[in-house]
Amino acid sequence: MVVDCRAVSKNFKSIAFRMPDALQIFKNLEGGYYFGACGLAMGYDQVEPSERMQRLLTVVGPDGCYYPTRLPLGPSPAPAFFQQQTASAFEDVVDGVFIDDLIYKGKDFDEFLRRSKELFDRCEATGFTLSLRKSVLGKKAVEVLGFNISQKGRTPTPKKVEQLRNWPELESKDDLASLLAFADYLREFIPDY
Repeated sequence: MVVDCRAVSKNFKSIAFRMPDALQIFKNLEGGYYFGACGLAMGYDQVEPSERMQRLLTVVGPDGCYYPTRLPLGPSPAPAFFQQQTASAFEDVVDGVFIDDLIYKGKDFDEFLRRSKELFDRCEATGFTLSLRKSVLGKKAVEVLGFNISQKGRTPTPKKVEQLRNWPELESKDDLASLLAFADYLREFIPDY
């Protein structure tokens, strides 16, 4: 069932919850030698919406009323609500929680294994499930938020560098704004920016 949530989103109060700070996540990963980056399986489907959200999102069909038992993607407070749920479940056992991505480090392999077990135990305790396909464990480098993270620090991915090198010719103010935003994300790696 597909539902347009634009009208009902006006009835939701904004959730006052901070979204993750990418620079803080990168700082938290400093000093790591082994890294893990795990994605939650079917992200929003693992979170139950609040009762109020369920009532507001109830849909009346020809054979009855349907209310969501899992967090749908459409309502405006869904991203902040989901981030709130994942952060409260995991931020004390990993170095970064970014929506449905959990990132952590180990200064040596024993610490990495211990922290991996803590993460898996927390998943079991909270009912969250990790996606094997979206997870990498025990690597000496991982991709996090468009950057490669390793013992040597953070560098832009080759894909991001190539994307900047091959940026299409600018034709409008919007094109310029897009280029500047992209370059700003990579600013510390661009000489004389």
